Amino acid sequence: MKHLFFVFNVIAVFAVVLASCYNHSTPVPAPVKPVVIPPGSWDFISSLGGIPRTGAVGFVINGIAYVGCGFNEESNSSLNDFWKYDAALDVWSKAADFAGSARRGSVAFVLNNKAYVGTGTADGLNGLSDFYEFDPAIGTQGQWSKVADFNGPRYGAIAFTVKGRAFVGSGLDINAGTVFNDLWEYDQLNNIWIKKQDMAGLIRYNGFAMTINDFAYVGGGINNDATVQDFYRFDVDALDSGTPWKKLNSVFDSTNLVPFKPLVQSSVFTINGFGYLTGGYFPGLSPGFTGQVLKYNPSKDKWTSCFSYTDNSPISGSARRGAVTFALGNYGYLTYGGTNSLQFDDTWKFDPNGVEPNNK
Repeated sequence: MKHLFFVFNVIAVFAVVLASCYNHSTPVPAPVKPVVIPPGSWDFISSLGGIPRTGAVGFVINGIAYVGCGFNEESNSSLNDFWKYDAALDVWSKAADFAGSARRGSVAFVLNNKAYVGTGTADGLNGLSDFYEFDPAIGTQGQWSKVADFNGPRYGAIAFTVKGRAFVGSGLDINAGTVFNDLWEYDQLNNIWIKKQDMAGLIRYNGFAMTINDFAYVGGGINNDATVQDFYRFDVDALDSGTPWKKLNSVFDSTNLVPFKPLVQSSVFTINGFGYLTGGYFPGLSPGFTGQVLKYNPSKDKWTSCFSYTDNSPISGSARRGAVTFALGNYGYLTYGGTNSLQFDDTWKFDPNGVEPNNK
């Protein structure tokens, strides 16, 4: 009988221990969040033949990209050389040197298969207002010729062409220290500049402008050492009615859920109805330079992040400001640019539908 009592006690103790074990739940590891790599891919394709620089300009005519002028830190001098890029051959070759004085911080636009480059500064102390026309059909390297001066010296302005009409505005008059938000249209037939309604939003220089379908989009820049955060759409058809500007979501808008967003000396290009913004710097931060890439969807008025050339593998690019970007076909391209101490001549190709190698 004592043995049976002992067995019952052992069973009872075992049951209590077992119940005690089940009363304490085993910790479940938190689910591992997958690493989400933003869309798009970048490929290093070549080095440009010219001297590394920042603050250059670029434009595209008949499927050929042209890049030139700018500032070389090593020689502490502005430049006036121009280069052209044939994507089909992946070759850079020499184009005709710019006809005006060497400069940086100028603007460029294309109108009826001719390009126009002007304004900027040669020495960083005095602004320039002269403008020149480039005709790629003359000779093997193209030809520059003088056209009407812009309305006063201007540095870090913006320029865009929309629906066959070209505009230049904003920027800084280095001589007077004045920042603008004006807008001027270039009349190609009569070779004159015509004053239009001022740009909406804050005054700025070193901002950006891009054309998506039949609208132009303007934003970014700097004023009083602060980043200008607003972003506007320009409807050229409403220009005469007096209401061509519409305020849109800023890149800084918290609903966009995008990271660090420098908008000074950033660069833009357009592919298949979407705008892309990359590079730039943020005043007051060190080092403050970025290589991030943001995509703008005009139908949703929304910014999202894309894969950056600074994260590329096995070759990565460097964060920079003052780069030149352009689009050829279904691809975007980036070249030149730099930081306060480094300048680059590498060229990168962006595929918005590509997949980063490590995410294949």
